[in-house]
Amino acid sequence: MHFSSSLRSLRSNGSGRRRQAAVALAALIVASGGIATNTASATVGAPQAIVGDPQSPEVARLAGVALDAHETYESTASEADKRAFDVALTNVAAATAHELGVSRISLEQAWERADSDHMTAVLSALTQLGVEYRTNTSEAFVGFDCSGLTSFAWRAAGVELPRQSASQISEAEERTPETAMAGDLVQYPGHVMMYLGVPNAVVHSANPESDVELWVFGDRSVSYGSPSD
Repeated sequence: MHFSSSLRSLRSNGSGRRRQAAVALAALIVASGGIATNTASATVGAPQAIVGDPQSPEVARLAGVALDAHETYESTASEADKRAFDVALTNVAAATAHELGVSRISLEQAWERADSDHMTAVLSALTQLGVEYRTNTSEAFVGFDCSGLTSFAWRAAGVELPRQSASQISEAEERTPETAMAGDLVQYPGHVMMYLGVPNAVVHSANPESDVELWVFGDRSVSYGSPSD
């Protein structure tokens, strides 16, 4: 997994505390014995309201914890740091599922199926929940338009995407709703989003009224594509 140096810099002040918290939480849970292009199109049903906070600062915080924990594990390869990352990822999935109103188990299983690059992109995008929508912008904790958010998230995984949403999806590997994994692109004309791995759930930056948010889309034809094999 590759991490954007700019993202690390922006998170650096709190990363040590978050990493310590992740390790401590892992130890507590272990001790207690438990876990505390051409693209295919599909038409989906009506949009659903998010049951929780679509711009959840807690999801954003936990995603940062998970990114820090994974970076630590990659540098040490220790079992303790691997457990810390697993716990951190589970916590993000639980919080995200709660806000979306979807099955926690289904989301966790979807994230388990995703590869390292895809999950880096997902977590990086989630750290930006609540950041304002800005046209022609792709700057962490400052602002994003739709393709700016997906570009930022995949850049954190070491993959450069074209700047325009139509180009992003046209250059992606074809996916269907059945084969798409968390982190893949979801696009309809004029807008691109990031799939979260369960039906119709995405993180995106759509407009100045909603900014970067969790969303469950619907009632339109969409295309799926993977930026990374």
